[in-house]
Amino acid sequence: MIIFRRQLALCITFLLILHTMPLYFIQTHAVTNDQFDEPALASSRENSLSYLALNNPVVPLETSTEDIQEFSFVEKTFRSSVGQPVILRFTSTLEAEEVLVRVPANGQIIEDLFTNDELISHSHGEYWMFKTKQKQTTFELPVIFDKPGNYFLTIDHDADHFYLEVVENYQSLEAPKTEDQLDLEETVHTLPIVGQPVMAKEENLTIPEELIKAEDERILEETRDSKNMARQNVSNWSGFRAAWNSGNTTEITMQSSINFSTSIWGDSLNNRSNSINISALGGMTLNLESSSNSLSMSSNGNLSIEGIYIVTSSSTQATSPVIRHTGSGNIDLNRGVVLRTFRAGTPVVHLTGSSTIRLDNGYIVYGSTRLGSAQSPVRLESSSNVILENGIIGSRLPNVPPITSNPSSNIYIRATNVMMTSGLSPDMVLDASSFTESWHSVDAHITGANGSIVTRSVSNPNDFSERYLSNYNNASYNTIAVNILAQEFIPPKVSYGLTLQATPSEGGSPQAGATTITQGEATTLNANPNETFSFIRWEIVSGTGSNVTNTTNEVTTFTMGTSDATVRAVYQKKQGGDITVEYVDESQDKLAESKVISGLLEEEYETTPIEVEGYTLLEILGNASGRFKEEDQTVTYIYRKDQLEPVLPVDPLDPEKEVDPENPPTLPEEQELLSIDFASQFNFGSQAISVHDQTYYAQPQRLLSEDGTVNESEERPNYVQISDRRPENDRHGWQLAVTQNAPFIATDNRELNGARLR
Repeated sequence: MIIFRRQLALCITFLLILHTMPLYFIQTHAVTNDQFDEPALASSRENSLSYLALNNPVVPLETSTEDIQEFSFVEKTFRSSVGQPVILRFTSTLEAEEVLVRVPANGQIIEDLFTNDELISHSHGEYWMFKTKQKQTTFELPVIFDKPGNYFLTIDHDADHFYLEVVENYQSLEAPKTEDQLDLEETVHTLPIVGQPVMAKEENLTIPEELIKAEDERILEETRDSKNMARQNVSNWSGFRAAWNSGNTTEITMQSSINFSTSIWGDSLNNRSNSINISALGGMTLNLESSSNSLSMSSNGNLSIEGIYIVTSSSTQATSPVIRHTGSGNIDLNRGVVLRTFRAGTPVVHLTGSSTIRLDNGYIVYGSTRLGSAQSPVRLESSSNVILENGIIGSRLPNVPPITSNPSSNIYIRATNVMMTSGLSPDMVLDASSFTESWHSVDAHITGANGSIVTRSVSNPNDFSERYLSNYNNASYNTIAVNILAQEFIPPKVSYGLTLQATPSEGGSPQAGATTITQGEATTLNANPNETFSFIRWEIVSGTGSNVTNTTNEVTTFTMGTSDATVRAVYQKKQGGDITVEYVDESQDKLAESKVISGLLEEEYETTPIEVEGYTLLEILGNASGRFKEEDQTVTYIYRKDQLEPVLPVDPLDPEKEVDPENPPTLPEEQELLSIDFASQFNFGSQAISVHDQTYYAQPQRLLSEDGTVNESEERPNYVQISDRRPENDRHGWQLAVTQNAPFIATDNRELNGARLR
């Protein structure tokens, strides 16, 4: 214990002396003259080689891009104390002899710990240029901090970060305090601990969110264009990420190619709703590697990309698109943009909402060759759109069309030198070996599920709709190229026009699978007769060398000859079904003979009622007039028997005068044209009964007065009044016969036996 106190007292004395001596620093970077245990330091460095193993996967030739210089720290987090020298290790993917490093305020680079004549010079602000005598891939940076705090140190323009927590007394974190340490803590806690430098070892420290946010803002400020505060000039992933994730950024300019890299302070890209432009100087690569990051947009934000080659690792397991838009904004790809992904199970570009992507000098390529998980390079959902003006959308797998769309999305093609082909070679050269359809120019609007409907098209040759619809679901069609170079363009074959006619014109609508046909190639003819016509034959009106396989088949094959051709479809109208006209009464009893009318389909017919004596037309069942149909039709005229008004009794002595006789008989309600209007009821009064035949005379017919009483002063003979209202030409006379059907009865309803009418 006494030895410890002496050693500690000696250390304190030495520190006090050091505080009175000037130390040599490179500007704010301190260089200490303390003596270090060189063998121990060498041993520490030797044992640290296992931390320097790099993971550099072999990239297939077809996906290789230019090698990018990338610096990264071996360890990412460490805890130290004030005055404790710490050696940070970092590596480079390519040999280098200089790198820009950043050491924040309160930190210093210790030049005395340089072991290979390294040099340090100030660049700007907190940035320093660290140089070695020769190119190498492993580096060591000794630093020391004079105040406690949480610090980020960076390399290569903030490409990678090291997080260092500096506390007042590091010893208190290493081991439990001894009794002597507790006794002297008050004396030494404000002094830096002087000891051997330590090699940083990973401690997986948690970084405060507010520190990460502050670092984002610092990087944004560092990369911000001095002439345009909304423009960020970036050269590594951390700068690109910070610029993309900031809503204040409207332009990102890549100063060099950028590879995705993980970082202790975050490596993901946020969804943006603000518009942004991304460009590169001279064409550079943005390699998303195996990350699942997407350039994701929403709302009405617009994304413009110019001159950048955006790729992913060929071994990636990510399943997110490279570009996604869920809103109503636009995506513009121009100046040679290339989007190439090897992510399986996802498109390169995925649009929903009403967003639009415009391809104006760019490539969208699905590079994966893993069967079973292939996706179209572009997927359109909702009412999203794609406009093709210059570039290529393609896949390297069969049965993978370049664009997958739903019925409400839209595909617009506005370009020259347009080709549908079978794919791309590994180096993105068009491969038309198994399939190609081409046009010198196309202006078309395509909609429907997976582009199945051409709503409008003008092309040269003017057959885009026919040939496109014949091939859009061809298993070999997986690439569409527009406005391509002449040396890559395969011109369309020489073709001729096919014109179809119909005779008569209303007989049908003849159709052909294609109306622009290459010489010697065939198409299908379909007569499509209208319902009222029958197809008869095909006739070739003109066309040298043209041929119809079977001229009497409604569906047949036409082969194009050596000139434009005209083919006529001949039709004949069908016989319509018969029209039967019937005349019946309300009981369906026939009143007259039926009539049958015949004619051709769709020709007009008209029926008329007939006059039936004593009947009036009641209703018509069926169409009294119309057109002949394929099936028979029936028209039924239904009549009702006329109801005659009763004829009032007249005075038998003065037939022109109507009278009201006493005791009128009960007559049938429905009588024919020949009717009994009145018959006297014979009243014989009271008579004596006799065993001999007697003749009794009926009492005279009495008339009623206006008040309904019997007029006793007026007598009329008994009479029967009969009216004959038949047409005069039908009156051929008539006879009246009287037959006694029942016995005579008295006024009390007693039968008068033996009494009979003579």
